[in-house]
Amino acid sequence: MTMHRARPGVHCSWLLLLAVGCAPEVDLESVPWSVEAAVTICPGGATTQGIDVSTWQGSIDWDVVAGAGYKFAIARINDGHSMDDQFGRNWGEIQRVGMLRGAYQFYEPAIDSAWQAQVVVDTVGRLGVGDLPAMLDVEWPSIDGTPAQQGIQTWVDIVTAGTGKVPMIYTALGYWNQFFNGQFSDLPLVVANWDADCPALPAGWGGWSFWQWTVAAAGTVPGIGSRIDLDVFNGTLVDLQVFAGATNGCNSGQMAACGNYGCGCADGQCNGVFCPGTGCNATSTNNCGAFGCNCVDGQCNGGFCPGSGCTAKESIDCTNQGCGCVDHRCSGGACAGTGCTARQTLDCNAVDAGCRLGQCSGPDAAIAPDAATVVDGGMDDRAAPADANTAAASAADARHDPELPRSHGCACSTRDDMPGAVALAPGLALLLGTVRRRRGRAEGR
Repeated sequence: MTMHRARPGVHCSWLLLLAVGCAPEVDLESVPWSVEAAVTICPGGATTQGIDVSTWQGSIDWDVVAGAGYKFAIARINDGHSMDDQFGRNWGEIQRVGMLRGAYQFYEPAIDSAWQAQVVVDTVGRLGVGDLPAMLDVEWPSIDGTPAQQGIQTWVDIVTAGTGKVPMIYTALGYWNQFFNGQFSDLPLVVANWDADCPALPAGWGGWSFWQWTVAAAGTVPGIGSRIDLDVFNGTLVDLQVFAGATNGCNSGQMAACGNYGCGCADGQCNGVFCPGTGCNATSTNNCGAFGCNCVDGQCNGGFCPGSGCTAKESIDCTNQGCGCVDHRCSGGACAGTGCTARQTLDCNAVDAGCRLGQCSGPDAAIAPDAATVVDGGMDDRAAPADANTAAASAADARHDPELPRSHGCACSTRDDMPGAVALAPGLALLLGTVRRRRGRAEGR
């Protein structure tokens, strides 16, 4: 973030002064905030790699970045009255590729803090599961203003109330300690200290959540063609997911244990994917049910939403019995039922056709249903399921149809009546032994 802009006649920010010495030599012994006197805290163990970005990185190939092993990214919203023209794309793309996303604002002390905070709230809204807290980048003393406790506190209060998450502070010892002495140390710290063995902390903090540890040369991060700030989170990927609220009712130990078996975790239990259960906690199940959909691995699925409504294990178990899988039940093929979700059935009926194993059959069978097709128990990936907190608009429309049969309704069905649900399918034990949750780690710095 420190490299993101320069003002006329100024070649580096205060953080650059500290990090790379781009100003005349200073007698650190005469400066009360010297690095030598600071508390230095090394990572507590494993770390997780990430980056922070702005318009200076241009159009980023986020698929390539994610494929290179980076697990989170923090994108700039604005600097004062200048909005970042890449934020909207970055914000959506970071989430699409499966990285945890965050947003930051470059703080301008001379501009009304309440206005700046409202820009953050209006831009990101209520932060969701897997979104990092918003971050205030405090590093630049504007010509006609310096950061003050009251202004930053106003910003923190508005952003906390508006986004639903307590924000983070990004700064460095050499800048922060000129203005503060322990204030705001209850907020998560993103500390800037480049190319150090361990970061030196601003006054008041006894630890850090993220460390911006270096600026990498162009081409260092695949998918980005310019210089880029490299960050690490102080913990494993599971720890980061817990920090971002992406845990589905599980703590870091439970998530790691379930991941070792190729499973998700819901409400403290190994659940979904290759384990028994839907992979959804109670809240996600209820939210999907309100739209006439079931829930699979945290996604609204089946019923009146795209997808078969089955986990991988359920699909395998049903396939082994010559059946498809629909809404957590073996259906079609050698089993009772048509093998079609409610949405597929309605789509086929709309063209005067029936539905069998996810395919329209009858007079106009050539017209396939809009929903994902179920073939031999598998799930077609043509239609992405809706998030558990926001069901598809088409599902909502169907739910309000007065002719809609309520038997396809809202609650996830149980597994008690599903053949093959107790024992693992043949060959699944081998699969479980090979599936492992990958964790992002940074080189130890």
